[in-house]
Amino acid sequence: MVRSAGPLMALAAVGLFWGFGHGRWSSASVTGFAEAIDHPVAPLEAGRLVEVMVHLGQEVKAGTPLARLDAEELTRKQEGAAIALREAEAALEAEEMVQKAAVARAELLVLRLENAQNQNRAQLAEAEQQVARLSALADQQLVTTGLLEQSRLRRAGLAASVATLDQARKQRQAGLGKTLKETVTAEEVATRLAPYREAVHLRELTLTSARAAVERTTLRAAADGIVSAVVHLPGDVVAAGAEVVRVTSGRPGVVICWLPEREAGRAWPGKAVKLREKRLLARSFDAHVVDVSPVIEEIPVRARDALNVPAWGRRVVMAGEPPRALIWGEALHVDL
Repeated sequence: MVRSAGPLMALAAVGLFWGFGHGRWSSASVTGFAEAIDHPVAPLEAGRLVEVMVHLGQEVKAGTPLARLDAEELTRKQEGAAIALREAEAALEAEEMVQKAAVARAELLVLRLENAQNQNRAQLAEAEQQVARLSALADQQLVTTGLLEQSRLRRAGLAASVATLDQARKQRQAGLGKTLKETVTAEEVATRLAPYREAVHLRELTLTSARAAVERTTLRAAADGIVSAVVHLPGDVVAAGAEVVRVTSGRPGVVICWLPEREAGRAWPGKAVKLREKRLLARSFDAHVVDVSPVIEEIPVRARDALNVPAWGRRVVMAGEPPRALIWGEALHVDL
């Protein structure tokens, strides 16, 4: 009986030594985890997955394409939006040509009126001289009275035309009294072209939205990291917001733990701590507290003493130089 109890007591002593030495049953030791930041990649809209471009363990950079959804229908919408934009641009260009032609016609009309006004003034001056000459000859009875009356009638008609155009110039009518380019003002042209320009702008927005929808079918990494999970495979119908690929990142040597609420004051920034891998005869390495959460939060299930019992604590972030690169999410003993 004594002989059988000896080995058992020796094993128990070794177990107790290992447990206390590794902080298993020490109140000053808690479990920490190598920092692992998950970046789930999910589509904004539902669709069928046609391609997964990465594999587990692959290193990716922010913006790297990870997966692609079926974009056939969205591509057709994009092509339709591009055609509608070209039609709107053509309509705007045609209307601009029409307005330019209208301006040219108005300018030509003003030039003709100005030319007619100048001709009428010249002819009126000549008619005045002709009437004066004929009056002198009529007094000498060298010409007939009828010829003089015809000259006077012609002078009266020219005077009426000149007076009409002078009145129009004074009142700035028919484009007279203004520079030629103001005949149809830039504001008036812009007003006439505004609906066409607005149509082009709306078509551009529609095309931009269609292109963005096509672009969103390619799921890209949000941060540098390693592909830690491929949740869906090509052919799966994925709901909006459903995780397709997970990218995990973390800072080398950073470990996170949660202090129970009753022990929340045991850590502060700059405090020296010891970190140790959870394996037999593992050596500890030095670290220090970087950040301490100012609030008490619920402790993740994996970090609880009893998995089924909710617990609350304070998040503590530590940094050190481990003898080997830690696996993201790896559990370690933390001796505070």
